[in-house]
Amino acid sequence: MDETRIANFVRRYVRDDGRVASIPSKSAMKDALALWASSNFEEGVSYSEREVNEVLASLMDDYVWLRRLMIDSGYLVRDAKGSQYRKVQVED
Repeated sequence: MDETRIANFVRRYVRDDGRVASIPSKSAMKDALALWASSNFEEGVSYSEREVNEVLASLMDDYVWLRRLMIDSGYLVRDAKGSQYRKVQVED
């Protein structure tokens, strides 16, 4: 199921250079974007905000919006200080 959602998102919104062409308007596609972006992080690894920003900036210009989307969608969590981030294990 997730592979299909990601494939549909990539086909519609990701350019040949691997960057997001535009922000989807539908919430299901936004969730697919967050899921797709989360594949760039490893479970169990802590990332600094700078590291997260560098990864997300390689995917789209508005990396701050994407980071917030990933947190709001439950694909990334941050510690109480807001300085460390971790990928959340996604259940199938």
